[in-house]
Amino acid sequence: MIVSQWGQPFSVFHKLSLCVLLGVSCGANIADYVARRSVEAGKLLDPVKVVAQILMYPFFIGSVPTKSEIKLANLLL
Repeated sequence: MIVSQWGQPFSVFHKLSLCVLLGVSCGANIADYVARRSVEAGKLLDPVKVVAQILMYPFFIGSVPTKSEIKLANLLL
């Protein structure tokens, strides 16, 4: 058991059931997937609750390319 400098258990000061998901690049896509699945799971995850997600540089693509994607695709490297 983790104990604070005041001799109190770590869980007294923190809500261990609250979860924040963070991901960078493809990890952001995974964090988004996990967040969506946790919403679908609903009460199955009790007492764990996803309260936020931080997505840094997620790689989401749509069915129609954006102007910048078209421009970059036509550049010669």
